[in-house]
Amino acid sequence: MHAQPVMAHAASSRRRPSGAERLPGTSSECSDNVAAGPIPTPDAFRARVIKAVETLGSGFLAHPDNGTLRNRLASHDLTARSFYEQLIIIAFRYLFLRIADDLRIPHTPSVTGATSGNNAAWKEFMHACREFAPRNESHAQPRHTSPVCLWSDLLTPDLTGPDSGTDPLPEIDNQRFSRFVKKIANESRSPGALEIGRAAIPSGHLGYAYEALLALEPLFDAEARTFSLQYRARNNRRATGSFYTPALIVENLLDAALEPIISSRIDGAPAQSKEAALLGITVCDPSCGTGNFLIAAARRLAHRLAQLRSDEHRPDADVLQAAFCDVIRECIFGVDINPIAVELCKHALWIESRTDPSVVRSIDRHIKIGNALLGATPELIESGIPDGSCRVSAKDRAHSVSELATPTRRVRTDLIDEADPSAGSSHHARLIADTWCASFMWRESGSASAIDLPHDPTTPSAISDALFQSIRHDPESIASSLKQKIESLAAQSRFFHWHIEFPEVFPSPTGTGRSGGFDVVIGNPPFLNQLKSDTASDRRTAAMLSAITGGAARAYSDLSTAFLLLGVRLCRPGGRVALLEPMSFLSSRDSAPARASILSNASLAALWVSEARTFPGASVFVCAPTIERAGPRARRVKRSCASEFRALADIEVDMESLRGEGSWGPLAAAALAIPEFSFNASGVVGDHADATADFRDQYYGLDGFIVESQHVSHSEVTDSGYPPIVTAGLIDLAACHWGDRSTRILKRPWAAPRIDRTRMQSKGDLADWMSSRLIPKIILATQTKIIEVFVDEPGRLLPSLPLITVVPKAAADIWAVAAALASPVSAAIAMQRHAGSALSPQAIKLSAKQAMRLPMPTPDELASTATRLLQRAHTAPDAKNRHRLLLEFGRMSTEAYRVPADDAATLLAWWSSRL
Repeated sequence: MHAQPVMAHAASSRRRPSGAERLPGTSSECSDNVAAGPIPTPDAFRARVIKAVETLGSGFLAHPDNGTLRNRLASHDLTARSFYEQLIIIAFRYLFLRIADDLRIPHTPSVTGATSGNNAAWKEFMHACREFAPRNESHAQPRHTSPVCLWSDLLTPDLTGPDSGTDPLPEIDNQRFSRFVKKIANESRSPGALEIGRAAIPSGHLGYAYEALLALEPLFDAEARTFSLQYRARNNRRATGSFYTPALIVENLLDAALEPIISSRIDGAPAQSKEAALLGITVCDPSCGTGNFLIAAARRLAHRLAQLRSDEHRPDADVLQAAFCDVIRECIFGVDINPIAVELCKHALWIESRTDPSVVRSIDRHIKIGNALLGATPELIESGIPDGSCRVSAKDRAHSVSELATPTRRVRTDLIDEADPSAGSSHHARLIADTWCASFMWRESGSASAIDLPHDPTTPSAISDALFQSIRHDPESIASSLKQKIESLAAQSRFFHWHIEFPEVFPSPTGTGRSGGFDVVIGNPPFLNQLKSDTASDRRTAAMLSAITGGAARAYSDLSTAFLLLGVRLCRPGGRVALLEPMSFLSSRDSAPARASILSNASLAALWVSEARTFPGASVFVCAPTIERAGPRARRVKRSCASEFRALADIEVDMESLRGEGSWGPLAAAALAIPEFSFNASGVVGDHADATADFRDQYYGLDGFIVESQHVSHSEVTDSGYPPIVTAGLIDLAACHWGDRSTRILKRPWAAPRIDRTRMQSKGDLADWMSSRLIPKIILATQTKIIEVFVDEPGRLLPSLPLITVVPKAAADIWAVAAALASPVSAAIAMQRHAGSALSPQAIKLSAKQAMRLPMPTPDELASTATRLLQRAHTAPDAKNRHRLLLEFGRMSTEAYRVPADDAATLLAWWSSRL
């Protein structure tokens, strides 16, 4: 989930921190020189921008002089997506420039992205827009009075990237442009009655509109010469994990991450040093989107700085504005892979600062385009190219290092390990870092995915460590074709080397950096599930992330996990990281190496968990861990939950113990209303049983062998010859509904499905598997509110994926094992340990290994009584009696685990409500 716009209108259930108060003179407040119209809702403003972009696109396509544009789109020489991105830039540049003109901020080409034009040109353009738009569209205007004759050089998009276009803007007529201005600015017919001023457009609305545009796909009709946008389920917003962040989440993450840093930096510092200490705080969002986390952080820092300077609790507007500018110059950093988002972020900071070019230069230096995750570090460069960084086929060409040198290459005699990886110019340092990264992204020569460059026999099939070390020694010796391919790969993947891009934050080998890392890393990184084809990273990217994180970022962990690892690495000791994560991060197996890595040199300071869907249009449930780099190894962790960040009881946590447990789920138990209790146990289920979870082969291998009971001759139907097959939907606690409920297997409905065992033995591949399952066993269903087990003592049922088969090591233990698995204690522990890993935060998802780690009660009369009650529930005559027996089983089982009375009452109430 990208760090996308804050909903500026969102209300908080408690007073916002004083540091979050808006600066007078920002884009959400009124000014005497701006006409204040009614404030549109975010949805109304979003709809307005969408219509304006459609109008602009149709205007370009409809103009008779734009045949080249139409032909390029029709031939896919210019993709509809690239054309759409340029339209978005034009629309948002106009919005920001219009607001800037309302605020009388000097236009600065370096931040507006203009290819030419000075402040006078911008003034003339905006004046023409104001004068022209309210007039009757049919009224002919002289060419020199319309904005169309002024805008081409000023608004030409200039995206950075392989698929970006830099052609001059095509033609558009006055009427179409007038409609665009009216729609995006909501101009009325009467000049002067404007709704676009800063009173009418809160800064969050702009980012919210941009996020909405990512969910739309462009369509153009060549014959009708029209351009339109429509929603598609698989859209660019989902593919990039871009969802806006509600304001309350932003403010509370700042409470957890920034406020402690501010307090520690200025509390106790001499009065004359407090201002410098505050301006020494650095805040970074590594997936900054349109910049709302950064703007909110800048406001807090500016408010505290203004208080220090004025010695007043509520400083006046001028002091606040000056403080805000100083904070932007010194404290705020951001990176995003999307050039459009970076431009919007720069615009937003520029508008908020309302100030001179020195701030604009800082914005350009501190807000950058790049893939924050894909970059080399001095340590990685020093270690060289790891083995297997790029796997190439046997047919690839092989070249020696000497073949890659230019004829003028100098002879080097110094040792490789004496070379300084950062030596030489910044250009050489970047080339060396890019080469390290390119070794992972190298494609086979001639492959469809190769960089489209002329063939050169000196270009290698892979970057070996020997070649890399040669380049480190003498960057000037690199062959031009090799250098060109490395630079093309770097541009395509947008490699981002933090120590090169922000040398003022990260120390060089000579120790000249300011702080050795950021004080705060905060934001909402993209959530990209690596198990889904449309959001998964390719294998080269996955291999590179694994190398960068020391194996902590696993192939199937969500991409946001890599951002959390990055945040900890970017923080200085004592700094804090607060990033939104999917709730599955707390307990999923694929995130376990990342959790362990984080706790090796950092500690968990706070945790927020929400079981509500925070992001409209996204199915993921979220949490927000706050990590302190080099923090205490034992501490009280602050906890909160729900959308209003309701405070929960702090919990004492030993970081070494938490690291060893392999799950942070128990810390979220209270947030999810899962009981917390003490109990006694005697070993684990795995001491008495084995468990197996089947795979896709056992699922698809059934195709063609399933039959309905009614289609088999009554004389031939036996459980041994045609064993019934059961699915998770047919299993409840102590009950199997085969034959009573319909189910679906292999996308087909079945009333009473069986497997033709004789046919499987002669024509199938699963005969041995069937024999191994048709034994006495416990069938365990997952993705359930409690742990649902059914004891198949006769061994007549075949379990279908994703059911788990549990087989006791001693046949006599089958009911005792089943009672332990079915216990309320096991259900609550499973929820605590694995919260968030299921499709719902209130469901239990267990693997076979995880089920075996659940506790066994002490074998005594209490445990035996509980076991007998579960056994009776299996043979209950009806659902009512089974429910009664299960409640008695739950009570007796809780006693068997010696749960204290008060805790037992809470546990039983929770469990019985889910039964």
